[in-house]
Amino acid sequence: MVLEVLSDSTEPVDRREKLLSYRRLESLEEYVLIDQNKAWVEVYRRTPAGWMQEVYEAGESVRLASVDLAVPMAELYADTGIEMVAVCPA
Repeated sequence: MVLEVLSDSTEPVDRREKLLSYRRLESLEEYVLIDQNKAWVEVYRRTPAGWMQEVYEAGESVRLASVDLAVPMAELYADTGIEMVAVCPA
């Protein structure tokens, strides 16, 4: 698993070049992008059908299958000052 905390300056590279490069690594099971400005986590996960993306928002738990772990978003963003409000309306 590779985790990246996105910054305004590195986000384009993390989303394009790094994602494409990491997907070529046979041993990589998950690539995780954590937004530093809002409660938003994207997990790119290798599956038998290919790479799939899961998005997590406030109120959810991020599931990291490669290490058998679920982390509540509130815990992940604790002490950051990030408001736990869903980005997309339900």
